[in-house]
Amino acid sequence: LGALVRTSVAFCTADPCISSALFHDIYTMAGAITAKELKECFEAFDYDGDGLITKQELGLAVRSLGKNPSVAEMDAFFKEIGESQITIDFATFKQCYSKPFKVPFDQDKEMREAFKILDSEGDGTILESELRQILLTVGEPMTHTEVDSLLMDVSPDQNGKINTDKFVDLLVNGCPPGENSF
Repeated sequence: LGALVRTSVAFCTADPCISSALFHDIYTMAGAITAKELKECFEAFDYDGDGLITKQELGLAVRSLGKNPSVAEMDAFFKEIGESQITIDFATFKQCYSKPFKVPFDQDKEMREAFKILDSEGDGTILESELRQILLTVGEPMTHTEVDSLLMDVSPDQNGKINTDKFVDLLVNGCPPGENSF
């Protein structure tokens, strides 16, 4: 669950210019990106215009185009291209984007099943404190800052519980269906 949430959150925060209204369109476009759009994305992350981006920017750029590689998948890619490579050129960016990374919609069912297992009371909720602990320690652990950023858009009920369906909707769609906020 931690890894699924982490990669979904990474996409959601990859490009603050992308509004949540565009998330669904971007997810469904994954794999249908044109060469021009790839180049534009690369150039958007090439802040100094030298034709290179950092390894960290590579993951963010791929996520901003709707794919959702995990940290482990990105690490495997870095091993494939040579871990000593510090910067990434456009050809390497295209090579990375061509990998069959999942998109958040692919991970929807997995997240819902994981939350169902954690739902000890069967009411479709999880304590915020329990969710924080899971995100900080399980799978690909998130940092406290990442967890705080994620949960900033989540309002627990009066008992400190978070509706897991709405939370997954937030991760997959950018916001719960038919709502402007959580």
